[in-house]
Amino acid sequence: MLYRNIGEALGRADWSKTRAAEAIGMKRTTFSAKQSGASDFRISELMRLAKSLNIPFSDLVRGFDSAAELCDALVDQGVSA
Repeated sequence: MLYRNIGEALGRADWSKTRAAEAIGMKRTTFSAKQSGASDFRISELMRLAKSLNIPFSDLVRGFDSAAELCDALVDQGVSA
């Protein structure tokens, strides 16, 4: 769900992975690996991405019913603090 939300947010903004990566200070290959689940996003990276896209952080993590569900999903999807 998280990765889909990121992809949708990039699509709405008409942003490429390269542009998103540059906006949050990482290489495109690193961003692509993180979005595909091969590597972990940090919460701070997701917050910078939301700020760069000028959207609420909640847009990236929407679809979770509770904070506990979100935390479990973030851990399962490899997101770290």
